[in-house]
Amino acid sequence: MDHAIGELYHFIRSNLVWSFQWAVAIIFFLSLNWIAFRYRSSLRLGAFFPKRADYLRELKFAVLTLILSFSVVYVIARLLGQAGWLKIYDNREEHGLFYYYLSFPLVLIAQDLYFYLTHVLLHRGWFYRNVHYAHHQSTTTNPLTGLCFHPIEGFIHFIFPTLFVLMIPTHTSVFLFLNFWIIISVTYFHSGFIYFPRWLMRGIWRKLFSNPLHHHLHHANSRGNYGLYFNYLDWLFGTQDPAYKERS
Repeated sequence: MDHAIGELYHFIRSNLVWSFQWAVAIIFFLSLNWIAFRYRSSLRLGAFFPKRADYLRELKFAVLTLILSFSVVYVIARLLGQAGWLKIYDNREEHGLFYYYLSFPLVLIAQDLYFYLTHVLLHRGWFYRNVHYAHHQSTTTNPLTGLCFHPIEGFIHFIFPTLFVLMIPTHTSVFLFLNFWIIISVTYFHSGFIYFPRWLMRGIWRKLFSNPLHHHLHHANSRGNYGLYFNYLDWLFGTQDPAYKERS
């Protein structure tokens, strides 16, 4: 009985912490958008703001995703962890400092590949109509859009950190960094505003790294631009939206 109560407490605490982190990021970028629109409206990418009904729809899916998708991922991760299958370690020296520091870019590259492949799949037939369309109803993005997923899609995205540490030895700090980076980058890329110099969207930077414009066009046109953090897979496989080069 005590064990069951302890597991329930750990689950509720983890879900509240995860939800709180998302809420802070969303509120931060929504506030930043309001300030930018008031004093520097040229930073905005879309022609209009979402309507109240859009925010309510996105909030509904965001809550469903946090409750349902997180719960399934939590149970899977908890069971795998208790079985000793997750390759998480605490001592940085265990696999050497070189591997430790290499793990940071490695996990981002691995997630970007995973996201690209699953994103392309989500734009196919049944998956798009019944799963991904919940996200693509938002043709003009805002920070809340980054969490507006059908629970199935939410599971597909949220399970990646668990899959990674199931296969690759990962330091605790790298795992925490990944979860933090997911929240910040996904919220920002859906913000609908550009908050860095335009020259960072030209030349090699445009071909390597993603940004809010890259993902704004993906929602506006519902095609191409499938990468998450990087653009090189879109360039490599010819899935880059031509409008991206014209507007960047």
